Amino acid sequence: MQRAGVVIRVKKRLVKDMFKSVAEIAENVIRKQVKATKLCPVLSSVNNLACAADKKRHGTRPHQSKDLDVELQQEHVPENFLRGDVQVGSRRHLVLATHSDGQ
Repeated sequence: MQRAGVVIRVKKRLVKDMFKSVAEIAENVIRKQVKATKLCPVLSSVNNLACAADKKRHGTRPHQSKDLDVELQQEHVPENFLRGDVQVGSRRHLVLATHSDGQ
């Protein structure tokens, strides 16, 4: 198997799993492609593969807002986890806590 094929598989997979570790994705792809008993000197190390894949992922991440006028997407916040949305002067603070933390 060629190195380029592994890199392509890693990059495709990381776009699907946005919040999964790039190194974990690279390691899983390599394990599936190469039997554990065989050495394959042509393949990159997991770290090199992860670095290449992370460059690809960087372009797919949402850009950070420059102001505080950002809508919080409640459907992505667990129930009772957001305790407050406080604005003090020019700063915004989201108060997040689990049930046991909030006591």
